[in-house]
Amino acid sequence: MIDLRKYITEEAQSDFSKLLYAIHARSSDGGFSMLMDDDFDFNFLKDLAPRLNTTLLCGYESEDLFGGYLSQKRILNENINPIIYKLLTCFFDEMDFEIDAFSGDSTGVSNYFLEKYYRNPNDAALQSIAKDISRWFDVDIQNEKYIPFDEENLDEAYGGACIIRFSEKCDSELINNLMEFMPFANTGDNTWSSYTLGDYEGYSFSINIDLWEFSNKLLKLLETIPPKGNNDVTHNVDRFINILDIHREDYQMGMGNEQLIEDIIQSFCSEMEVIL
Repeated sequence: MIDLRKYITEEAQSDFSKLLYAIHARSSDGGFSMLMDDDFDFNFLKDLAPRLNTTLLCGYESEDLFGGYLSQKRILNENINPIIYKLLTCFFDEMDFEIDAFSGDSTGVSNYFLEKYYRNPNDAALQSIAKDISRWFDVDIQNEKYIPFDEENLDEAYGGACIIRFSEKCDSELINNLMEFMPFANTGDNTWSSYTLGDYEGYSFSINIDLWEFSNKLLKLLETIPPKGNNDVTHNVDRFINILDIHREDYQMGMGNEQLIEDIIQSFCSEMEVIL
């Protein structure tokens, strides 16, 4: 028999929780505390936690939750996941990076970045995205064509794209170390891009992040940077982090239980035998 008491009574802090506290302590503008006021809707946060924990582009949903407190100074278009934005500010001054993100139907996202590419064809990240769009959707980018918009047959495949541009002041080794844990590809000239688009109607393609798996490694990278002295851990910050961590715990426990049930069913040959 396995003694489960230690798993019930032990109050060990998870690596993910430690990571979130480390991000708060080192990020700009007061960390997570400045995202919330006294009337912050923690029930809404519980609903949004799955997206905040796993998705890069959840800007519009985050705007609904955080309202005017979602301050991302280096965003050109759409806000990104505030946890990822705060993580970037731990390592780099906000004046030394720029983020261009856009999500929605694949036609709209593709045409948004095609237009940017036609304006600036020498941009390495835009070149990479435009070439892939050209292949996927058979678009003639040599003649500056776009994906046609059909009002009678609306595009019901959804996706998104994100480009991060770093200034030459940024440490390239540090960028590479950080991006190892992020869903971005190096597109040259200090630009990194991530995009997921498709032409499968009814499908929603998201840019996934996996902070859970890389929590410990990211934490070690963060610990090379001293905390900011004015980022106090308020009651709201504690609640914010605990809710996100509880979702992680519930999700992983649920996945673990599903696997356990599957293993038992395979061992006993039938669901009825397991129930009995």
